[in-house]
Amino acid sequence: MKKISSILLLGALSMLFAEVFSGASQAWFLDPFGVLLTFGLYLAHCLFFLWIAFRTKKTSLSQLYILGMAFGLYEAVITKVLWAGYMDATGPGFGTVWGVASVEFLVLVFFWHPIFSFILPILTYEVITGENLITHDSALKKTKRKTNLLLLGLFAVSIFVANGNKLNLTSAWLSVIGNTLLVFIFGLLGKKRSIRQFNFKGKYFALVCVYLCALYAWSGFNILPERFPKEFGPYLTIILSYLYVGLLFTKSKQNSVKLIAADKASYGIRDLLKFSIILFIFVTISCLTPEMVNLFLPIIYLGMALGGILIFIKSSWQIFVKQKNIQTNEILE
Repeated sequence: MKKISSILLLGALSMLFAEVFSGASQAWFLDPFGVLLTFGLYLAHCLFFLWIAFRTKKTSLSQLYILGMAFGLYEAVITKVLWAGYMDATGPGFGTVWGVASVEFLVLVFFWHPIFSFILPILTYEVITGENLITHDSALKKTKRKTNLLLLGLFAVSIFVANGNKLNLTSAWLSVIGNTLLVFIFGLLGKKRSIRQFNFKGKYFALVCVYLCALYAWSGFNILPERFPKEFGPYLTIILSYLYVGLLFTKSKQNSVKLIAADKASYGIRDLLKFSIILFIFVTISCLTPEMVNLFLPIIYLGMALGGILIFIKSSWQIFVKQKNIQTNEILE
């Protein structure tokens, strides 16, 4: 039960941060399609990339960000969003570059999926368990700057939740509260859990791989197949993106996978409860003020695109320049 509840908890966290916070999914837990496909998609990707992080001993936040970019590339074959724009749109919102939807690619691959679908669920899981990887310890230490940044993020998220639920307060409440309760229930089902549980045996990883292959194959042919590009160029861009992400990850250095207990200086479950209440308040305000949503939605969206570019550049610089300089200095010394 502990292992199953741990897996369900990670999946529920990924769904909360990625789908509910974006407003893309409302009460997905009441929708068979949401439970069988969307939940499985996020859970399987989290298990797949977290297993890789453990087995390669590359678990730093920058390395999880790189794996999260690979996570985000599913939006090509499965949803076709990286080629044809969002599923409810007639095409890319700001045109295409090299065959891919420009801003959608920046937001989803460089920002949203690495952070919301992958990193935040992992960090929150560690907060819930009270035990975290040593490479994440500094990120989980409470500071005024981090708390203010988290509050700003909750405000931004509330805008997306309100917009995705079409300013329907009941729908927004059900979406946020329902998924939060799922996280709470799965969190209570297992005790003495650890993030290390996801460094499971190879045969279980093989099952995850089989599921993902089946998911990609089924989705490719059954979810808007008419949106597949007719030229080879857009496919080449996605292939090169996978290769570059793989190169970044391969070039990054191994680090410790040691686990340490969280202390009083770190964020804890009480902080998660406080943030949940604050999010509830922000979502309520956003649903009741459509003018604010209309004003901030495009600003926040384009801000994420810019933020994604900056994070991507920083990650590449750290791997190819800073890390190389450190290694050179070590040799000279």
